[in-house]
Amino acid sequence: MRVLPLLLLIACSGTESSTESTEAPSSDEPSAESPGPAGPEPADPCPVLTAAASSAQGGGVEPSVNGEDIPIDLDALAAALPETAAGLPREDVSTWNRGMAGHWSPGVMTTYLHEGQSVGVEIDDLVHVCSCDSGMGSALQNRRLRRIDGAGAIEIAGNPAVTAEPAGRPAELEVWVNDRCSVRLWAAPLGVLQSLARAFDWAALAAACPARPT
Repeated sequence: MRVLPLLLLIACSGTESSTESTEAPSSDEPSAESPGPAGPEPADPCPVLTAAASSAQGGGVEPSVNGEDIPIDLDALAAALPETAAGLPREDVSTWNRGMAGHWSPGVMTTYLHEGQSVGVEIDDLVHVCSCDSGMGSALQNRRLRRIDGAGAIEIAGNPAVTAEPAGRPAELEVWVNDRCSVRLWAAPLGVLQSLARAFDWAALAAACPARPT
C-alpha cells in the first residue's frame, strides 16, 4: 500500500480554497461548530477532545480513554473503500497508527476523483479519545445537529450520519459506525458525498471496527 503525504488536518470542515479542498478535519481535533439553540447539553462522550479544544497547550498524545491495547485493523478498513465507488476512482490510501505524527487516533485516508477534483475520505477509530459507549454515534449526531446551522440527520447503511454545508466551506458528511469509528467525506456536493458513502462496504467497515465491549 502506498502512503500519501500526511495532509494537514483542520477541525471538522474542508478548506475554503479549492486548491486545498481535500484537506481533512481530524477526529482528534474538536470541530469548529457554531452554537445551536440554547438548552442543556447531554453528557459529553468525548471529554478529552473537548478539554483539548479549550486548552492552549499543544503536543503530546493524551492517555487512551479505554486502554492502549485495543486493536484496530487499518488494512481491513482501507479495503472497505472500493477502488471505484459510485463511479468515482479511488486514489492512493494512507494509514497511520495512534501516536504517529501526533495522531491521537489510528486512521485511514484516501481521495476519490469527481470531475477532476479530489473528494476526501477519512476513517478514524475514536476508541482512544471517546467513551464509545452504546448510543455514542447518535449522541454525536444530535450534538452536531444542535451546533451546526443547516446540518441534517440521515442514515447511511443503518448508521447515524450528519450532512452539513458550512457557510463558505465545502459540504461534509460524517457517519458513525458501531459507536466507535467516524467515517467522514468532504469537498463535493452533498449528493455526491452521499452516493459515494453508500457505495462503501459497510459490513466490512463494521467488522473491522467492532463495538467496544460493554
